[in-house]
Amino acid sequence: MASVGSDEEAKLLNQLEDLAPEKDPELKKNGGKFDEKTSFLQVTIRWPIDTHPLNLIALLYGFLPFIVPASFFVAACITKRFIPVFAFVMSIVTSLINEVIFKPLLKDPRPTRSAHRHLGKDGKWEMKPGMPSGHVLNATCILVWAVLEVGLRGPGFDHDHSFLTAGWIVAIIVLMAPVPWARWYNGDHSLNQCLVAASLGIVVGVLAYYLRVTYFPQSWKPWESMPEEESRPLSTAASMIASRFAGSHTKE
Repeated sequence: MASVGSDEEAKLLNQLEDLAPEKDPELKKNGGKFDEKTSFLQVTIRWPIDTHPLNLIALLYGFLPFIVPASFFVAACITKRFIPVFAFVMSIVTSLINEVIFKPLLKDPRPTRSAHRHLGKDGKWEMKPGMPSGHVLNATCILVWAVLEVGLRGPGFDHDHSFLTAGWIVAIIVLMAPVPWARWYNGDHSLNQCLVAASLGIVVGVLAYYLRVTYFPQSWKPWESMPEEESRPLSTAASMIASRFAGSHTKE
């Protein structure tokens, strides 16, 4: 019995050692086809980059959950309107809750193909937590919220506006929907981590839409004209969130 226990312990130690970056089986020195693996903005990049179209698409979509919120911030600075501020805050808050609460609490490791690993307290290499996927959660949240905005409060589906509405919805879906696949395909998250994140993202997206239409129903939309006299300073738009909620609690 002692021998069996020793064998199992040795096997476990070997598995832990195999998680060291230099032991990665995808590297050429270990029989793989890549010289190096790095991580940037939680996206695993393998060098030299595999130019297969699916790999390039997966890499691109891996960065979109950062690019899109950044575009919200830029839009807020340019238009000085509330909607892009709301979208940016929604994205940041969702990401922070996931990184600070969900991932440390669940401690579900990423797939071993990912470059996201670190030394644990015991000095052994281990995969970083990946449940739920922050990229997928953020992308799904934005997808659901934006589609609801356009579909229910958008230009409309009448003869004059149906093409514009459909165009917005298609653009949103094309931009955000492939992110779960991309994170799984690139090996940065397991299928379960992506599915759980997508499920949470749907809930958060619906909640975000409810909060927006309930507390900020008159907010300007990107497909509407924006008269100069209706423009509000960015600081005012940002402060609307706190003031509206504070006002609702005061009435109660």
